[in-house]
Amino acid sequence: MRNGALMPEYPEPLPGRFTLADLDRLDAFFQQRGTLAIGVKNNGLFAASPSQTREAASGYQNTWLRDTIMVANYFRESGDRTAVSRTLKTLANYFCLHRTRFLRIIEEPALRATPGERPHVRFDGDTLREIHQHWAHAQNDALGYALWLPLAMANAGQYELDEFDARAYCVFPAYFEAIRYWEDPDSGHWEEEEAVHNSSVGAVLAALEQLRRYIQGGGRAFREADMEVSPRQLDSLIQAGRERLRSLPDESPPHRLADAAVLFLIYPLEVVDRTEAGEIVRHVVTQLQGEHGIRRYRGDSYWCQDYKKHFPPEGRTADFSRRMEERNRLLQPGMEAQWCLFDPVLSVIHGRWFLETGEEACFERQAYYFRRSLSQLTPAGQCPELYYVEDSREGKYVPNDHVPLAWTQANLGAAFEYMRRSARRGMAP
Repeated sequence: MRNGALMPEYPEPLPGRFTLADLDRLDAFFQQRGTLAIGVKNNGLFAASPSQTREAASGYQNTWLRDTIMVANYFRESGDRTAVSRTLKTLANYFCLHRTRFLRIIEEPALRATPGERPHVRFDGDTLREIHQHWAHAQNDALGYALWLPLAMANAGQYELDEFDARAYCVFPAYFEAIRYWEDPDSGHWEEEEAVHNSSVGAVLAALEQLRRYIQGGGRAFREADMEVSPRQLDSLIQAGRERLRSLPDESPPHRLADAAVLFLIYPLEVVDRTEAGEIVRHVVTQLQGEHGIRRYRGDSYWCQDYKKHFPPEGRTADFSRRMEERNRLLQPGMEAQWCLFDPVLSVIHGRWFLETGEEACFERQAYYFRRSLSQLTPAGQCPELYYVEDSREGKYVPNDHVPLAWTQANLGAAFEYMRRSARRGMAP
């Protein structure tokens, strides 16, 4: 591992185990450098990368549903429910404003073949307006996350759903039924070529299971005019999703096998059991883990070697979902970008297992992946999106332009929270 930003303030080697005193010093470092300071808009939403100006060619100044839910879940983990509530109420407003997109596809499912007809998963977070640009909006995982978080929090007594929420979300089950989500080719977490992705199916399944639990527990009825969610409808949709997930730990066989996106089925979604989770972790670690981070999947050409030489700024984050071969032919074997999203998630996963079982090996793996996460910080103490080979002649991995990435900040923040919980348990020296 490369020496990270902690070198001056936190001498190497980083401790094999983290005590509360270690974490207090680390917290002071985070506070000093603004490592976990995630910029929030007045309405509770987030830009994907707050360092990007409104005119940035990257588009990372915009708001993504998926990233927003991941950030909100971090605030949930850290106990800031007021912030989460503000985010969720604004998202409910967004879905109500653009409700017709759901209704049109419910009435005419064939429209799902055109991504721009689907609910938009990337939008202007300041105005809640859609962005008039071709984009891979066929992303069932993003909609699944958006339904999952408010229901999961409501079931935990952390969020109160009101009539406005019910209006926003009552169309989701009918929409998922209309598109047949369990066999619907979507662009998935990485917004690329369309296939049936287990990570997308699992996100929708997690949301539907939370909704069924909420309704069975006597929660507010989810109905609007002639649109009502029934337990029978949910049971049918849930069963179809469960059948699809039998192909785990692969992502979209035979199209793609190992993909780090399936880690999110373990955390935060908790939609797989411990045995399945163990298989997923082994699959990802053995196939995708690198020295500087974790690859999204083998053959990933996004920010491959010499990326800035291949594309001008406006082309680096363009929609390649239906022309992947154009970008894929640039990738040299083994030169995929290594991402900073996944090490903190693996730390959380092992931390949760440690808190459940007290197994020392889980605590050790939690600390190991937390150390890897810290080593990925830039010298300024910021959270990058990924590391890539800037010049293939030199072979050096450097952060790309999206620093900090709010999603990475959120995942590292969650990992830090769980390290604290494990340290409090008293088993660390």
